[in-house]
Amino acid sequence: MTWNARAVADVLLRHHCVKAWFNGHNHDGAYAEQEGLPFITFRAMLHKPDTTSFAIIRLFSDHMEITGFGREPSRTLTFRQ
Repeated sequence: MTWNARAVADVLLRHHCVKAWFNGHNHDGAYAEQEGLPFITFRAMLHKPDTTSFAIIRLFSDHMEITGFGREPSRTLTFRQ
């Protein structure tokens, strides 16, 4: 977590060209949404070395498809306007 997380989020939320925030690993992963902007933290493999955790992201004009593998869930997210 950054010390100025609120300030970073405020900058991202002001610019509608920003469609998502992807963050490096958190052991359990995380997902939050603010004003329609998804904040995604991908899961780590640290405590489960026999299980993979990664994703492939496909971008479209109005949404993204995240195909998760192993511990990472799949999701479809619509972009904010």
